[in-house]
Amino acid sequence: MGNNISTANVTNRGEEMNPEILKIFEIYGSLKDANMLYGNYDLVVGFILLFIKNEKSKSYDQMMSDFKSKYICSEMEIEKSHTKEERTGLSRVYDYIQNKDPEAEIGIASEIRMIHQILWSDMPHPEAGGELRTIQLYLPGSSVELSLPENVIADLCGMYDALEALEAIKEEVNNNPEKIIEYIREATKLTCNLIKIHPFLDGNGRTMRAFLNYLFKRVEIPPTYILPQENEEYRKAMELAMLHGDYSKIEEFYLYKVCDSIAELNYGIVTADLECGPVSEEKEYR
Repeated sequence: MGNNISTANVTNRGEEMNPEILKIFEIYGSLKDANMLYGNYDLVVGFILLFIKNEKSKSYDQMMSDFKSKYICSEMEIEKSHTKEERTGLSRVYDYIQNKDPEAEIGIASEIRMIHQILWSDMPHPEAGGELRTIQLYLPGSSVELSLPENVIADLCGMYDALEALEAIKEEVNNNPEKIIEYIREATKLTCNLIKIHPFLDGNGRTMRAFLNYLFKRVEIPPTYILPQENEEYRKAMELAMLHGDYSKIEEFYLYKVCDSIAELNYGIVTADLECGPVSEEKEYR
């Protein structure tokens, strides 16, 4: 995964930080710099649990504002989407997530359609936002079989039990913070299955990653981001899950991404200077 953590920044902030989490940062940063972070499951779990139990300092609104200012362009880079309309729509999506009540009742179909509608709100044909596809789609270079268009609604309804189970875990987190790891894994799995359904003609990845960040908000986890240099790793993990039903790599990927978001958005430790591609004025969309 990308090298994000500056151990120098950790040292500079040491006087402000709990010695236990400072030690974790130092180990986490050195392993990340050496590309040896994967496999250190106990470290990652300990990092997340320490944050959930003791170390939250910034408000969610502040973390989301920091997220939007830095990582909207990262999302656009990995999707190779550089039009002003698409960037504006994605920014509005995260405004919506930021303002949405984390305790509100949630439905999968209605929620992802709302997110997609907002994503498409500034496009040449905004009325297409939230519309379920009626043609078959294929992922370029992949043998993953996406849902047939006539099965999209039924397949979305089939995710109801998974959402109910996730909501039950959410309630347990309040009394047992260690359940947060199970919550992250199950939310990731649910999102992966939604991407496999691929309910929209375009914008499925952005929509479902935004939906995942809303699920994370419901347990006070900061929004996650994928850097362009991590995109290949992310795609391979998603392929393994969608093609073979093996969710271990994509769940592991997001556990580390949660750590990165905690480091940057709560502590200001991570430094990832992103250069957004130039805004295109072309009106051609996939």
